[in-house]
Amino acid sequence: MRSIPISAGHFDDACRHVRPEDMDQHVRISADQADHIAWLGDDARMGFEKVFLHNVSATKPSSSMSLPKTS
Repeated sequence: MRSIPISAGHFDDACRHVRPEDMDQHVRISADQADHIAWLGDDARMGFEKVFLHNVSATKPSSSMSLPKTS
């Protein structure tokens, strides 16, 4: 089992070894809003009531998405 970084410096050091292609299996990554809407719909159908999103785009400001209401 890997140890958990204990400081920001440790975290930064650990991140230096992560390749962009390593992220795909752990984080939802897409520039297409339709992908995110589909993923959020899946989350709602699984019963999640709250989902927190983090936009890390360096090229576009955050934009609003219209999400379908779930029953």
